[in-house]
Amino acid sequence: MPVHTNPTQVLRLVRRLQSDSATFFVHVDARAHPSMHRAMEQATCTLKRMELLDSLPCRWGGIGLVLVGLQAIERLLRRDATFDHLVYLTGQDYPLAPVSEIESFFASAPGRSFMSFFDLPGDWSEGGLARIERWHLIGPVALHLRLPWRRRLPGGLKPYGGGAHWALARPAAEYVYEFTRRDPRLLRFCRHALHPDELYFQTVLLNSPLANTV
Repeated sequence: MPVHTNPTQVLRLVRRLQSDSATFFVHVDARAHPSMHRAMEQATCTLKRMELLDSLPCRWGGIGLVLVGLQAIERLLRRDATFDHLVYLTGQDYPLAPVSEIESFFASAPGRSFMSFFDLPGDWSEGGLARIERWHLIGPVALHLRLPWRRRLPGGLKPYGGGAHWALARPAAEYVYEFTRRDPRLLRFCRHALHPDELYFQTVLLNSPLANTV
């Protein structure tokens, strides 16, 4: 769960979703106000099964949110934790159904992952290809600079886009982890894509043997 502001709202969300079968990994943007970091650190002492991820800068349009998702996947798998689904939320989300109904939904869909996706070119401006075919420089000095040179996805992958939110079944989370560890070319490529959090996980999984489980 990436967060950057409003600790009261974030903690209300965590309390609302707490159950004996849920663990929360909270990522505080490295650029957030120190009071936000302190509030989340203090909350880990009182809220059960809530942990903080290592803080990374998450700039608009940049790679930060992809790295947050990958960090959560890696932490779960490295500790060999038992889990069925890993759900990506933000601090701005809030559930519309009770926890029991949410858990029942995922229990009824073993091995199924959920995310929005579509082929590129698709519904985005310029078909979305400009997000990946152009070089994008995103950083603290130039918020966003698009360069004219063109490039192609590595490894012959077909590009997919979609929403930044997802719920990955354990096999999909394991595949994303192993793919990224084995062949980091796509991750390096996405460091100069625009909004890669709406590209990376879709492209990895829809090009995988697990595509029909998404």
